[in-house]
Amino acid sequence: MYSYLKDKFSTLLMLFIALVLFFVLMNFLFTFMNNSKVNYIKTQIDEVQKEIHQIQIDNKSLDKKLENFNTAIKDIDKNIEKNNQAIQNIEQDEKTTINSFRNYTPNEWEKYFADRYK
Repeated sequence: MYSYLKDKFSTLLMLFIALVLFFVLMNFLFTFMNNSKVNYIKTQIDEVQKEIHQIQIDNKSLDKKLENFNTAIKDIDKNIEKNNQAIQNIEQDEKTTINSFRNYTPNEWEKYFADRYK
């Protein structure tokens, strides 16, 4: 067996070297393919981050518009409250005036109309 191995040593050595080169080449190819996949994934991540950044900018703009609308709504609410208060005051004055006329005596009515048409 020793003589057989001695005769085939160069062939076995070449076969071993060929196997080593094959595995080195396969490792290189798989590494290259994985690097291209990694680069693709990094590119996709960068694009997604850009989109997220743009969405954040848009959200800030929408938040500002929402604040402006809320301020406008608060101003409108204040004006409505002022108008409601003015309406209540007018209604109260109207009730007071109507109640005061209800209590007039015939002499006070006569005086009222006489003074009114002077």
